[in-house]
Amino acid sequence: MMTPLPVAGRLLLAVALIPFAFGGAFGQETIASDRPGIGSGSYVLGLGTVQLEAGVGLAEAGDANSYSLGQALVRFGLDAVELQAILNSYVIVEDGDEGWTDIGLGAKARLYRDPSGVFALSALGTLSFPVGADFLSADEVVPGLTLLADYSVTDRLAVAGNAGVSVGTGDLEDTFALIITPSVSVPNSNLGVYFGYAGFYADSGELHFIEGGLALLATPNLQLDLNGGYEIENENFFVGVGFATRYMR
Repeated sequence: MMTPLPVAGRLLLAVALIPFAFGGAFGQETIASDRPGIGSGSYVLGLGTVQLEAGVGLAEAGDANSYSLGQALVRFGLDAVELQAILNSYVIVEDGDEGWTDIGLGAKARLYRDPSGVFALSALGTLSFPVGADFLSADEVVPGLTLLADYSVTDRLAVAGNAGVSVGTGDLEDTFALIITPSVSVPNSNLGVYFGYAGFYADSGELHFIEGGLALLATPNLQLDLNGGYEIENENFFVGVGFATRYMR
């Protein structure tokens, strides 16, 4: 998972990641990953499918860079619902701080799917637990709910959108997230390109990100990715690489 730091502990459970599916936005023939990017797709894993998604990343955080190792998400398909173990990352900061981020649980439910495969809508509920290092943790249990939509404009052009909120149960503020991400698959290849915008809104301020990246379908069950982006207010960048692999019963 590629999450810009140091805001990871505050915003991580507002959204997950943008999916990249080839041969149509909702195709089941190949892996549909929640990597890479800031956001989550509407696709829900089928019954008996297990998917591991992981990666490493570099993020500029003020005067010191941060390295995230793991970015781990494990997904378990139950047909119309999937369960998620949000294991996240071990973070190393160049100034000497290091430790685990908060971990969480999630459930993604299919709300609607157009029989033609043009439009799909799902909901993702998450719950994070404050078990991470002090400089990364939200310091409280954080519930979140996000609506996830995908629309196939053509066979090779799709748009994903997220609208969600993470709820502050103590000192943490409620945070609203809005993400729009078009993606294009390159003709005559297994390569896809995405770009997008992610905004996080709270009473104390806003964060705005632009992002983009590549996803390569190495096999029907393995995706490799390269991602990067820029946080406009603080002028911080992030880059990362990762993979998603699928196991089907």
